[in-house]
Amino acid sequence: MNQVSARMAVLGALLVTCSVISACSSSGTSNAAGTGSSAARATSGTASASHSTAGPAATRGAGGATAGAAGTKRPGGTNDPRRSIPTISPRTLATVTYGSASSADRAGFAAVAKASGGLLTSSSVRTLQVSGEDVGAVASYAVKPGLAASPTFQDQYVVQLVTALVGHATPPRFVRAGGQVMALSPGPAAVAGWFEGDHVVLVYRRTTSPDLAALALSVHDTPTGR
Repeated sequence: MNQVSARMAVLGALLVTCSVISACSSSGTSNAAGTGSSAARATSGTASASHSTAGPAATRGAGGATAGAAGTKRPGGTNDPRRSIPTISPRTLATVTYGSASSADRAGFAAVAKASGGLLTSSSVRTLQVSGEDVGAVASYAVKPGLAASPTFQDQYVVQLVTALVGHATPPRFVRAGGQVMALSPGPAAVAGWFEGDHVVLVYRRTTSPDLAALALSVHDTPTGR
């Protein structure tokens, strides 16, 4: 009886131990699976959050760039650097003619070469007459290709040349006459300048008349033939 009781006690202890081990194993597996699932969910959630954040950010960035580009667009004409130039309507002269340039005519434009910065490729000088009277000279200079495409370059270059010819620092004033933008020097030294395509035209008036703007517009409307 004592031996039977002893065996029964051992078997009971073994069963309890197996139950505990089984329970621990199951619990560990469950916890590991749960932990893995949680990690997967966290990773998935992080990835989802990252994607959803990147998506709107990218959209906002693209939208912002588009909006910025649209914001820099201005109504037609507002980018014209010459929009503030006043328009005048001088009376054109009836008879403007040209002749062969004298040494005095050429000497009158001598300062152009020094002020040109090496950007001129050819020149043509003619004497200028109004109603048969010699009033000055006109010169046409070809500018290196491509430079004259910019209105800003045109205006700055004309100022540079006109200022060199009149010999003082007071800048010329710009006007629009007959659709042409021209620079007219102030003071007694009368010089006008403007661009025609890739040529810059300079008018030097030696007399006190006619009006410089009227003379310049008349020269513009009466080609020199270069």
